[in-house]
Amino acid sequence: MQPDTLQVVITDLIQLEADKVDLFFQVSGASWVNGRAALTQAREVSKLVADLITAGVAEKDIELLNVRAEVSSGMLGKSSSAHYSLKARCHQVEKLDELLAVATAPKQVVLESLRWGYPHDEEADLQRTEAGLARALNRGRRMAAALELKLTGVHSVTETLVDNEQGQVRLQLDYSSLSRSRYQADLGVEVRHCKEVIHTLTVLFTVKASELIP
Repeated sequence: MQPDTLQVVITDLIQLEADKVDLFFQVSGASWVNGRAALTQAREVSKLVADLITAGVAEKDIELLNVRAEVSSGMLGKSSSAHYSLKARCHQVEKLDELLAVATAPKQVVLESLRWGYPHDEEADLQRTEAGLARALNRGRRMAAALELKLTGVHSVTETLVDNEQGQVRLQLDYSSLSRSRYQADLGVEVRHCKEVIHTLTVLFTVKASELIP
């Protein structure tokens, strides 16, 4: 037999400001270089890497994701052209405008997408949960009193976080309308970003009729 229960739902809207951003590049190279050596030996790639470092990206945060060679003569060699996929992580989001300038400068480089990253504070999460549970208990007691019931315990607690943000943002930049000699500010890309997360606590209290009821 299921006990009598009273459900209390506490919902909060949390705003998080991005503290990092991943930039995904596609680079067209005149020659094919395999592996991480491409970061220093493929001319177009090494130029992008150098520009990113100058703009504030740490070398350890630049990663070669994929190399796709273009073979026209039927044989793969160093003279084969290639497409390089790179990821660069920037921990200083205020420098994103400089990185966008890097992305729109060389015609061989295309910035395909951005992915925002957010801080994770375990202590803040715990404090939020504790505060929510305290609110749920207070609300549960007042609801029970209004219904002439008494809380006797907790049957279950469920905590959920709903993040509706798209994880990765695809960019559609009209390069034909951009001057590659200088950065154009209005690219339709946010250079700072916040997102909203819905935090919900659902507490199911066990109850019984108040002894004051005749």
